[in-house]
Amino acid sequence: MKKFIDNDKIFKVIAINKKSLKILLFLTVIVFIWVFFFSSKETSIDFLVWNNWNKFITVLTFIVAIAIGWLNYIRSWEDNLPNKLTVHFVYNEKYIMSAYTVSLSSKSDLRAWAQQIGKQMAGGNENLSFELTNSQEYLGIENNEYKHYKLTYYLSKEPKIFKQADFQNTYLTWIVEDNDNKSKGDIKQRRHARQKTSLSRDKALTEGEEYL
Repeated sequence: MKKFIDNDKIFKVIAINKKSLKILLFLTVIVFIWVFFFSSKETSIDFLVWNNWNKFITVLTFIVAIAIGWLNYIRSWEDNLPNKLTVHFVYNEKYIMSAYTVSLSSKSDLRAWAQQIGKQMAGGNENLSFELTNSQEYLGIENNEYKHYKLTYYLSKEPKIFKQADFQNTYLTWIVEDNDNKSKGDIKQRRHARQKTSLSRDKALTEGEEYL
């Protein structure tokens, strides 16, 4: 039987807009107290007088309209933010490649673009061998500038570039230096010693050595 109300969606909306809903509840309580106890002696004598409730409903309707307008504004603002992707590649339980805050046209292109980035980092001539497991995470809105996604792939085979003398046992990082919405895609390439945890963007940008 088809549900008329999707409880999961309702709870998700509530979870996303907790702060706004708390503000709305607070304003509702303030209006309630004002209408029934402080508006005037005549209207506050009887708690059940219709005039009291009429005032309360009128002001509450106004508050709800403002709240809905604000939520629509927030949603529209979020929808128009650019997307950025950070992708990691792990082989034999160690991080071997990471690309930070790369421009992403759409969330629907997340996996395809991440795999293309990995191929480019590995030299561009080899298709990477992926294990079945991977992890995807939405990191939220960064600095009120962009929506940030993170994807981690696990490889079943080490890319050929790491067979070269200069890249053996290295951890390669690509960082888009200009981290604002006007980024031209300038990338700083660095290499580090392999490790079991990924570097933060700041460490990837400042540690290790540059390579071409």
